[in-house]
Amino acid sequence: VYYTVQRNAEGEVKTIKTKHSFDLLSTFDNALTPQVNFRTFFEWFRTLEDIENEQYRDLVMEAGGKSDIAINPQLKIVREVIETFTGFKKLAIKRNPLCMQLEKEGKVLKVEQLSQGERDLLALVGDLTRRIVIANPALKNPLLGEGIVLIDEVELHLHPKWQRQILQLLSTTFPNVQFIVSTHSPQILSEAEKDSIILLYQDDGEFACTSIKQGKGLSSNEVLEEIMDSRSVNQEVQSDLDRIFRLIDNNELEEARKRIEAFKTAYGPVPAIVRGETLLSFYATEL
Repeated sequence: VYYTVQRNAEGEVKTIKTKHSFDLLSTFDNALTPQVNFRTFFEWFRTLEDIENEQYRDLVMEAGGKSDIAINPQLKIVREVIETFTGFKKLAIKRNPLCMQLEKEGKVLKVEQLSQGERDLLALVGDLTRRIVIANPALKNPLLGEGIVLIDEVELHLHPKWQRQILQLLSTTFPNVQFIVSTHSPQILSEAEKDSIILLYQDDGEFACTSIKQGKGLSSNEVLEEIMDSRSVNQEVQSDLDRIFRLIDNNELEEARKRIEAFKTAYGPVPAIVRGETLLSFYATEL
């Protein structure tokens, strides 16, 4: 399955136009199309929920009005996986008006009320889980099924906290799936083992690749500077900081103090300038 950068999942499905056959071959439907097909996931989920509700009704009738809830095993897996990735609970279809809803931090919301990143992650994880449980009906745990999944810009629309978690969640939830992902996120790279990272670059107009010495364990700033060859601090801001620390080193303390105040007015008390103030106070005490 290939999830491109165009996976802009829409969360609103107002009507069901046709019924689909969700058989083994359906797991390959639209596997290489640009967008995550949220409608297909929605319709599959509703179909299983209808079956689940029908089974529950039959059990209640057979038991004279008393029965445990009949839980569809595939729905149970999907709900658990989505909760693992997002924290969202009680994923369900509301019939009137037709929509998918869930519980987020104790509040019931429609999927369309979620942020773009939340919707995209829910759609991607839901679509992938749907495919793997349909493709592996004979496995006691369908999540142990095998496959190859490509995700372009895996961090797309995700909060930095989720970016740090996504690789680990994918590999532990789907342990026999090979994931090939691209990223420009320091948060992603700082959570990846160095042996699993390939750095792509252009050399005289040709694409080339190389390995890296370290990934997991680096800070986001270190990833920017050491792997992505990018400054972690704005160049103008860094120049002002360098000038302030040179003034302190040269014992020009009064001028350094003025520049520190001007810096704080412009940018606020960033950690580097707080260190500069501490150093300035130390030198002033020594005099």
